[in-house]
Amino acid sequence: MELSNLLSVFVPTHIIRASSEPYIENEMIVETILQAYTKLGLEGVEFYVYPDDAFNETHPELMKKYYEYLESIKSFKGLESIKINIVKDTRKTMRNNWLKFVEEDCKTPYMMFLEHDWGFADHIDIKKIINNFEKNPSVGYVKFNRFPHDDRMRSLAVAHNWDWIYEQEQDLDLDIPMFKITFYSGNPHIARIKKCKEFYIPQMLEHCPPKLSKGTSHLEKDMKKAELRSIDSLRDCGFSNQSTDGNKAWGHQWPLSGGNTIGRGCKKCEAAITEHQKKWGLYMLGDWGDNSRVFHLGEWCRKE
Repeated sequence: MELSNLLSVFVPTHIIRASSEPYIENEMIVETILQAYTKLGLEGVEFYVYPDDAFNETHPELMKKYYEYLESIKSFKGLESIKINIVKDTRKTMRNNWLKFVEEDCKTPYMMFLEHDWGFADHIDIKKIINNFEKNPSVGYVKFNRFPHDDRMRSLAVAHNWDWIYEQEQDLDLDIPMFKITFYSGNPHIARIKKCKEFYIPQMLEHCPPKLSKGTSHLEKDMKKAELRSIDSLRDCGFSNQSTDGNKAWGHQWPLSGGNTIGRGCKKCEAAITEHQKKWGLYMLGDWGDNSRVFHLGEWCRKE
């Protein structure tokens, strides 16, 4: 299996603290690319770096310097043999950069989503993950776990609305274990390009068109808006997840799952959430007892 024919890496980035203490020589993106290349075995795989061009309007001189810095990292020690493309996309925001990458620039059947401030705790067998996709057409998205897989994290995931389903996948033919989950996340993940083009993008445009977009870098928040409305469209219990429909009472308070139940006793909610997971094909890598596979390099990282 040649990963270079199967996978491309999307790396969205932006100027950190542009309005206060600009961080142009972003060492995190260097570490992110280097760790992905070495710990995931991505020899020959192309990386596509997309700086958010929104800063060209507010900080054009800083943006010019940032582009120059990003071009220079190609010759940094350890990065010389990595295929790094710096993409100038005038369609601002991560959401639009992602759309361009999926629809125009990605030439492989799978993509890795990797923001500029993530590290990898250990080696991850990407070929086994790709095999999970290849053997199971229903799988659209596989996220790397940021936290250990244990009962405490499952409870937190449900309580904080990260995921209303957090269950080990038992029915698919898998080379590496995965959990069924409810929601798309911007944490590092691999996605099927065909699923992105034919399902995720249409769902996002239908349920979270640009006028409802969070904007800036919050692709996952836009996607979650779409997912919540998708779940609403799959049920008819008279209630709504949130104020998505003025004709429905806001009766189901978050979270919609608790303990070992899905939907908090409402069978229509349970059926809708379960159907949503199947339609969206969302999974998280790992087995019970596994440690974290990814971590943030810069919790302080932010746009300004």
